[in-house]
Amino acid sequence: MIPSPSPLRPQRNRSHSPVCMQRSLLTALNFDVVHYILTILGRRQLLDIMPTCKMFHAECSKILLQSNIVLDSRKVEGFCDYILADAANRGPLLRSISYRYNSREWYDRTPPYNAKRFCNVLSQAPNLQRLSLLHWEILRWSSTDASQSVLPRLAGLKVLELYSAETVKAVALREMGAALDSLTLEWDQQRGWEGATMEMIRFFANTLSKLHLTTLLPASVSPFSFPFLHTVSFTTALPVADIYSFIRLCPRLRSLRCRSSPSSASDAEDVRVCNALKELRWEVLDHISMDLGGLYQLNLHQRVRRLDIVTRDCGSHSLDWISAILTATEPTHLQLHFEEGSMKIVQNYGSILKQAHRVTYLRLADATKTSLDLDRICEALRSTQVKHLELNGLNSTSLDMATQVGKSVPVLGFLTMTGWNSSASYSISRECMPGEVIVQMLDDDVAKATSDAVWG
Repeated sequence: MIPSPSPLRPQRNRSHSPVCMQRSLLTALNFDVVHYILTILGRRQLLDIMPTCKMFHAECSKILLQSNIVLDSRKVEGFCDYILADAANRGPLLRSISYRYNSREWYDRTPPYNAKRFCNVLSQAPNLQRLSLLHWEILRWSSTDASQSVLPRLAGLKVLELYSAETVKAVALREMGAALDSLTLEWDQQRGWEGATMEMIRFFANTLSKLHLTTLLPASVSPFSFPFLHTVSFTTALPVADIYSFIRLCPRLRSLRCRSSPSSASDAEDVRVCNALKELRWEVLDHISMDLGGLYQLNLHQRVRRLDIVTRDCGSHSLDWISAILTATEPTHLQLHFEEGSMKIVQNYGSILKQAHRVTYLRLADATKTSLDLDRICEALRSTQVKHLELNGLNSTSLDMATQVGKSVPVLGFLTMTGWNSSASYSISRECMPGEVIVQMLDDDVAKATSDAVWG
């Protein structure tokens, strides 16, 4: 038997302490390698690593400051404290800030003190590329002088989103020198926006690719075009003549989301004829979301890949109008949203879909509380080439109902059915006896990813 060695008291070796080992490891690794590893980690992982050593703390702090920082009324005070404690070093690291409404709070408020300090932070962030102020109080509590002094300093800004924009002086936007790529301006029309016209965004016209406005601003004395603007949307309803006048200034228009002001049938016909005479086309137009009356007046005569039509009561003209639209645009992706007064259209799926012979992706959404008639839908889709179908507004959902739809629609491969209290998605395959289908329920995440890939 070999005797065991006598136990020796372990000597403390400073060269093998955890801190020294971390330092030697970091010294051995190329700094660029370490930095790359840190950049692919998530926020929680970075926060876990930060306390391990000073180098990690410094590098993780930089990466976190350069990421998209999302704030609400609970977080803004601590954020301002941290940045202003070393504003000269931390401010220039900021790249993206989003200040949002905290939907979890019953009454989300931003104290005036925090709003002022937040403006101080922005004044220390010369490299900011995205600023989204989506909480109405942050601007209303900030002085107009503060916004006027801060915005022109953000020369590197690419994305600007402002709610309660009426609190910002128009001159502050006019004096901005940033080459904006995306601009969102939401304001309270009842309050008004003094001095706001299209002229205040003239400087951005040559760089903007996305624009969202509450409504069209008064036109500039000398109109200008938007050569690279491809995505346009408005919140409030507008006369079609005004919409047309604006989008004709956007030769690269790809996506349009808006609503038209109510008009009589005779007025709609007049506007439609007027637009037909102009014979304008948009070479890359891909998606339009608009109400039925507005689309009819717009009178497009070109193919559009995706069409989202909100149907309301258009009287006896509804079916004729929707037929004319589908014939002229020949979409492959079609959404029909039925609102109050759409009963006549709901009852005539068959005649509508006959005009949509190129549609392969279809979404029907009923907001009238009358519920979609599954038998009528199946009958209407028997002779179509729809392979992706989403039905929102059924009384109920079940595997038997999915099987019924799968057997009725000859090439259907994906189906989502949403009832008042349930929702389910299915894949449909036909590798079996003729006339039979295999229906399998899909995981919610898979179904959402499939739908998002189709509709974006």
